[in-house]
Amino acid sequence: MFNEIFLLYVLTRLDIINTVAGVVAFFGFTAIGFIMIGLTVENVWSKYRHIVTTYIWIPVIATLVVIIVPDKKEAMFIVAGTGVIEAVKSDTAQRLAGKSVQIVENYLDKLEKASK
Repeated sequence: MFNEIFLLYVLTRLDIINTVAGVVAFFGFTAIGFIMIGLTVENVWSKYRHIVTTYIWIPVIATLVVIIVPDKKEAMFIVAGTGVIEAVKSDTAQRLAGKSVQIVENYLDKLEKASK
């Protein structure tokens, strides 16, 4: 029960997670760019480069979150696709598929006989 509730909760929050991560990545890379430009202009890069090297991981991880975490529609597709794949693997689905093929073959055989 808890797993399903947690899964539904996370699914409803995926869009905001992507939005926040995108904003953090954008502003993080923008800030680091301005810092790097400022440090190279004033030739104090060697003194303050630890700022960039220490905090570069924040926008990098935020970018990875944007890339890896699906949005709500993609997550629903993944969950539904997994359910469909599991249903197709079941014995009932295999029997129905076999019967459907037989019905189509019989219909095509009748059409072939009728056209002769």
